[in-house]
Amino acid sequence: MNSDERRVQFRVGVLVLATAIIAALLVMLFADMPAQFRGSYPLTVQLPHAGGLREGAAVRRRGVLIGRVREVRLSEGGGVDVLVDIDAGVEIPRDEVPRLRVPMLGEAELDFVAPAESRPAEAGQDGLLPGLI
Repeated sequence: MNSDERRVQFRVGVLVLATAIIAALLVMLFADMPAQFRGSYPLTVQLPHAGGLREGAAVRRRGVLIGRVREVRLSEGGGVDVLVDIDAGVEIPRDEVPRLRVPMLGEAELDFVAPAESRPAEAGQDGLLPGLI
């Protein structure tokens, strides 16, 4: 094998490696993976009903994406418990309450909004936060 063949093989190898790295970055960018790398913390929200809310649905705070729904399950006391993953670094003020939003078109989502009344929402001793529909 002469030096010209080695040089060509080296260049092809570098091109293949660069292509693989760029492809991986694009997959991460378009698959919403950067949010997963930032970390998150779990929060359980209680709702009277799920209203079409599914795993992977958006969790927003005043319309801004702050997390995703991890699990929706029936609550022992009636209603449903929604386990959500909130992005690390996002703090939800005590006076904001989770509200289920079901648009005409699109997927149901959970949105933390300021309550209409001035009563602050507080999690119970079991760590569950009551929500609104």
